Amino acid sequence: MRGKGFKVFNNDMRVYSEKLDKAFYPDVSMCTEPVDFPNIKSKTLYSNPLVLVEVLSKSTLNYDFATKFDYYKTLSSFREYVLVDQYEKLVQVRTLMDAERDLWEIRLYREEDEKVVLKSVDCEIPFSDIYEDVEFEE
Repeated sequence: MRGKGFKVFNNDMRVYSEKLDKAFYPDVSMCTEPVDFPNIKSKTLYSNPLVLVEVLSKSTLNYDFATKFDYYKTLSSFREYVLVDQYEKLVQVRTLMDAERDLWEIRLYREEDEKVVLKSVDCEIPFSDIYEDVEFEE
């Protein structure tokens, strides 16, 4: 995404919700530039994410799937939520369609030849790239 006006962060960057006065650690996040740093002293906290990605684990599944999603929806810039399953090849993408009605399109990806579409950043990621070199337990 370099050179396209977007910035991508790993799980060291916190996302701040002013409405909740809380910060969260998504596994991956993306925003449009410029990055909005609400605390001028901290460059590890920002408030304008566009895409948030969570890798689902057994211990965080319910929290990431529902509670954290509700928290993220308090962020006015937030447009897409990507959930990556680590126990089977499954990616869920939730795309905001209508903010006033809290209407989200949900797409599931399971096939090696599919491309995971992120509409908010006009990007397609080969599904096979997401799970490259991942070995699942039997």
